[in-house]
Amino acid sequence: MRNVQRQRGFFEIDAALGVFILAAVLATIVVAATAINRSSEVQADRRAALRLAERALLEPEALPDDAGVTFADLGQTGDGRRWVEATATVNEQSASLVAALSEVPR
Repeated sequence: MRNVQRQRGFFEIDAALGVFILAAVLATIVVAATAINRSSEVQADRRAALRLAERALLEPEALPDDAGVTFADLGQTGDGRRWVEATATVNEQSASLVAALSEVPR
């Protein structure tokens, strides 16, 4: 009888340890999945900002006034054009592109 109780005690300890390990693994998976999701959202916003900056340099007149794009004049090139930096921001993620243009957009 005493031997059966000892075995039952070891079984209960093993079962509790197994549940604890399972909970720790599940918590790790949830944290990793959340981080991956957030990272993909940030990358999508950065790509959108890069596309917006590119569009701003190619077609500045097509942008609405609240597009979230700023232009900076970086100086003159050797052939009379201007170096222009377009910085676009989408959901707190920004991207900048530099191009030589005939004039600085608004």
